[in-house]
Amino acid sequence: MLSFKDVTKDFRLDEQTTITPVSNVNLDIEQGEFVIIVGRSGTGKTTLLNLAAGMVKPTSGKVTIDKKDLGNMNQKELSVLRSQQIGFIFQFPSLIPALSIRDNVTMPAIFNQNDNAKDTNDRAIELLGTLGLAAKIDVYPRQLSAGETKRVVLARSLINQPHLILADEPTSDLDDRTEDEVMKLLREINAKGVTFLIVTHSLQLIPFATRAFEMDNGNLNQITSAEQLKTAVSR
Repeated sequence: MLSFKDVTKDFRLDEQTTITPVSNVNLDIEQGEFVIIVGRSGTGKTTLLNLAAGMVKPTSGKVTIDKKDLGNMNQKELSVLRSQQIGFIFQFPSLIPALSIRDNVTMPAIFNQNDNAKDTNDRAIELLGTLGLAAKIDVYPRQLSAGETKRVVLARSLINQPHLILADEPTSDLDDRTEDEVMKLLREINAKGVTFLIVTHSLQLIPFATRAFEMDNGNLNQITSAEQLKTAVSR
């Protein structure tokens, strides 16, 4: 479903300085996988996620979704792809304070030309109910706990019925119990066929993955043994 082939991304800071947050990455993610990439800050995780979303284009190599080369798509085509096939969970909730929870959840559907207001509203109510927020539909973000806020962000990411969820630190700032609850919710969604690519600094999330990788200085290495996990922990 999502494929990186020999992907490198360089950023030119000035005439003398170039950084390479992603270096020669190869990764194929199949429909229904739950892939987690761990790594310290600054190792290229978020850049990799932005490449997967078509937010930035690779310096070399190819990123494809359903065999569509993101590098060959224009901004309009990318916007349609993102609105119809991809859901996003950002590190920071980015909920709009002046809007109710329901309106925050339905916001991405505004850009989906294949949807209508009633269907979107019904789907938002269903999602929020499934995530335990039926009583919070008409409240505002400031009235939610951290865990409830993450659930709203999850509902928002699912409103357009995406095939792929891209998540950047989805459990940041949560206590261990709430983190576990959120991850179990993500796996429940995954069990219905939605593919996940998650980047995080938290090694605690690895047991939830179908496959796990470590990002280190732009390089991606699969974690296949306890020894590799121990090495990742020590860094």
